[in-house]
Amino acid sequence: MATNKEVIRYIALGDSYTIGTGVALAQAWPVLLTQQLVAAGINIHLVANLARDGWATQEIIDNRLPYLKKLEPDFATVLIGMNDWVWDVDPMTFVKNFSMIVEVLREVLPGPGQILVLTVPDVSVTPAGKKLIGQKDGKWDVAFYNTIIADQCRFRDIHVIDFYKLFRELGDDPFLWAPDGLNPSAAMHRKIAEQIFPIAKKILTTEFKGTSP
Repeated sequence: MATNKEVIRYIALGDSYTIGTGVALAQAWPVLLTQQLVAAGINIHLVANLARDGWATQEIIDNRLPYLKKLEPDFATVLIGMNDWVWDVDPMTFVKNFSMIVEVLREVLPGPGQILVLTVPDVSVTPAGKKLIGQKDGKWDVAFYNTIIADQCRFRDIHVIDFYKLFRELGDDPFLWAPDGLNPSAAMHRKIAEQIFPIAKKILTTEFKGTSP
């Protein structure tokens, strides 16, 4: 249901790919996305980037979910699952954890339309990711976790952006990766924000009154 808000309060949940490991805080894509939306006439404020380097779904549950209601968010992005894959979290546990995260968001946000989930990027295209893939003997690949994410979001009418495909398309460019060879560079964060912007704009202009189309 659309709501009449003077300022849309935005929170970002995730891991290193959201907090911006390897770049300045101001270069992380949630900051850039907010700037682009403001420039488009949407009165939105990034209340908190709640992501942390190395976090998986369990860390989000333990360290962030209990405090979401106090932040009074109206819009949220979620990019989580890479570290679940790194640690070989079994699918049933991932389903349970991911479902808990989006269910709590549904409770604290105005509706499911205000949640935007990004699938887990294909880390195999990054310079360091190729080595990581070779060292892992896990039973499940990133695409398997993304199937879970897509199914859980479809069931709840939550918007999803396919980052796995985006990373496959752009992964060969060395300038898109930070010095660690795994996390996005400032240039990649700009591309991520550009990818999210039109979908976020459509969501926010549809779900909230008082914003420019």
